[in-house]
Amino acid sequence: MDWIEGFLNAPLFLAAVFFGLTLFALTQVSARPVAGKRKPFPMEGLWLWAWMVTLAAVVAASVWFFATHETAFTELRNVMLFVAGVVGAPFVLWRAVLAKRQVDTAEAVLTNQKLSSALDGLSAVKKATLRCRNVSFGLEGRKYSVFETSGEEAEIPSDASDVVESPWELQSYDQPDIVARNMALDRLEGLAMEDPELVQRIAGNLAVYVREVSAEAPAEQWSEALELLGQDIDEWASSLTVKRSDAQSAVQVLTRLQERAGGTLKIDLRRANLQGFELADMCLQGFDLGSAHLEGANLWRADLRRAFLPGGKLSGVNLGQAKLDRAEMDGARLDGADLHRARLVQVDLSRANLEGAKLLSADMEGADLSEARLQGADLRRAKLVRADLSDAKVDSATDFRSADLTGAFIEDVDLSEVTITQEQACSMFGDASVILPEGIKRPAHWPEWDMEWDDLRDQWKIWTDDPTSYTPPENPS
Repeated sequence: MDWIEGFLNAPLFLAAVFFGLTLFALTQVSARPVAGKRKPFPMEGLWLWAWMVTLAAVVAASVWFFATHETAFTELRNVMLFVAGVVGAPFVLWRAVLAKRQVDTAEAVLTNQKLSSALDGLSAVKKATLRCRNVSFGLEGRKYSVFETSGEEAEIPSDASDVVESPWELQSYDQPDIVARNMALDRLEGLAMEDPELVQRIAGNLAVYVREVSAEAPAEQWSEALELLGQDIDEWASSLTVKRSDAQSAVQVLTRLQERAGGTLKIDLRRANLQGFELADMCLQGFDLGSAHLEGANLWRADLRRAFLPGGKLSGVNLGQAKLDRAEMDGARLDGADLHRARLVQVDLSRANLEGAKLLSADMEGADLSEARLQGADLRRAKLVRADLSDAKVDSATDFRSADLTGAFIEDVDLSEVTITQEQACSMFGDASVILPEGIKRPAHWPEWDMEWDDLRDQWKIWTDDPTSYTPPENPS
């Protein structure tokens, strides 16, 4: 019976009993899940741990049976220490993962608190007082009441009766705290620099802010009556001032964020009031500025590539040396605008108003100027290679001197009052719908009749592909 007692006293037997009970418990828990409820802990991980413990027991048994009596317990201890390290490693790693998640969660909470605080700063207001009173009077049998302030006297008709002026009083009201709001903008820009994942979120909030401020401080409107009084639109535009400096600061922050993001942010400033804004050398790539008011703004050397400006109000704007490649500006108003040496490659200016615009040395290769109003436009030395001038409106003040019109498409345009050279006429492609100036001969490669627009455009593409071997189609009539 001694061998039985020795076997029962062996550490291996006691360990096996413990491991067996553990496996039995796991089997019972996994075999009897509670209906409709998830397991309170991941069984896959416990099964993996159980198999690792079983493996440890097998290894320990091997050492026990094959080791000598003197070294059995030493070998068993070493093996178990090794296995314990292997088994415990995943738990150490998991603890590190949990600690990292806790740190990330704490940082996210702190970032959200900072963002919320900065956004709240955009609505900062301060108390102001106004000295005012009510003035009531009678006129033609009716009673009227007007509000009068100390700085603006109420207009009372001279034939009014029963005029009653209430005592002056001070009324308090809220007005935007511009200083606090500009500080909030600085904090938002700083947060965007700290966490790139917040950039689009911050940009979206700033765009909303600019649009809301534009509703509070609407743009000035050009009136034809001002023209009748002798004021030019570019003169009027240059007199415009920034109504809200915080809105200008917000747009400037947006341009810096867009530059750092490589022009990938989606920024919606449709119908915003940006009159007189200082945006020189800034990045407005891809900005949605549809129907926005930019009259009198300074956009010298600004980057507006792929910007969306349909119906934009840009009268008198300074776009000298600006980059406008592939911008959408159809129907935009650019009368009196300064676009000298600007890049307008493949820009859409169809139906745009460019009356009196300064386009000296502008690069307009491939630009769409169909139905554009070019009366009085200065296009000297402009590059209009392969530009679309179909149905454009020109007059005697339109200046094409030294302009490069190579490959330009022209259809249904009256050039009778425009000064162009024979070389310029021969460098373009048109048909009988074009009225040439006196003394300029119709180019030989032009079709002799007024073609349909689609057919003429197809012929233009054939001609531009190989001008030397092109033969115009014969008149079907």
